[in-house]
Amino acid sequence: MPKFVPYNFGPFSAEVYSDLEFLEDLEFISKNKTQDEVSEEAYLYALYDISSEDIGNNVEEEFFLTDLGKRFVEADKAGKLTREQWNVIDEFKARCTAASLKSLLKYVYTKYPEMAEESKILDEIFQR
Repeated sequence: MPKFVPYNFGPFSAEVYSDLEFLEDLEFISKNKTQDEVSEEAYLYALYDISSEDIGNNVEEEFFLTDLGKRFVEADKAGKLTREQWNVIDEFKARCTAASLKSLLKYVYTKYPEMAEESKILDEIFQR
């Protein structure tokens, strides 16, 4: 289980980034690319453009299973989950992907206030 710490734009976990890179290297997942080639710093500022109505609406990263990743999951190599467990995962995924980044952060900051301790965008999240 990854450990998250409070950070500038929400909870951060180096383990999650490491795991994503690992899965990309295995070609199990892929992510969409930004439209313009920009520096990492410019990308992060655009990703968390707090002057817009919805944080992250300028630049987003979307991760998805590749064909290889789908075959791995479909071959039951990802674990023996019951149909009910898969339904819970599907429902959770649908709720998370339908929500805006701002609403997700508002939920996290409300439920886990310690994760807001380092936030540079707290006022914008709660529109103070």
